[in-house]
Amino acid sequence: MGDRVTKIVVVALLVVLGVYIAQPYFDRLLFSASTSRTVEPRGALADIERTSIEIFERASPSVVQVVGARPGALEASQSEGENGPAQSGTGFIWDAAGHIVTNDHVVEGTGSLAVRLATGQVLRAQLVGTAPNYDLAVIRVDNTRSLPPPIAIGTSDDHHRHHQRAQAPPAQQRGTRDHQRDPDRCRHQSR
Repeated sequence: MGDRVTKIVVVALLVVLGVYIAQPYFDRLLFSASTSRTVEPRGALADIERTSIEIFERASPSVVQVVGARPGALEASQSEGENGPAQSGTGFIWDAAGHIVTNDHVVEGTGSLAVRLATGQVLRAQLVGTAPNYDLAVIRVDNTRSLPPPIAIGTSDDHHRHHQRAQAPPAQQRGTRDHQRDPDRCRHQSR
């Protein structure tokens, strides 16, 4: 009788083990789709999506990577982690003279600076000045011949004027001369 129980237990264990091993195959057979899902276009992009893409395409060539190496970085260990021999961040080209605006914490304590352009080209840079209270720094690249154009700078008035125009009634959105000359008048009439 003991021999028979042992055989039943062994067979049961083999069945459980077989089901366990075969489960992924059964799942794939039972729960996978028999036909592929068709991808349907979602339609036109929303205005805000198109605007975001346009801003990115205009600004991205002027965005750079800034890398600062601490003094003696060549001798430092590569296993220093966050306090390692190099620190990096981003910045943007401010003017054709090669000034780049970045963060103070990126350049703080560095002995040398390098800038990688969107094209992949790497240029040496020098620190011009910092404003640690605002976490801002200005650096200047040595070679300005291959710089992309500086980032476009606007004012908050530009933003408000655009926002007001987008919120204005259709007659005002057409850009009548009065509204182009006097944004305050447009603001007043759109309320």
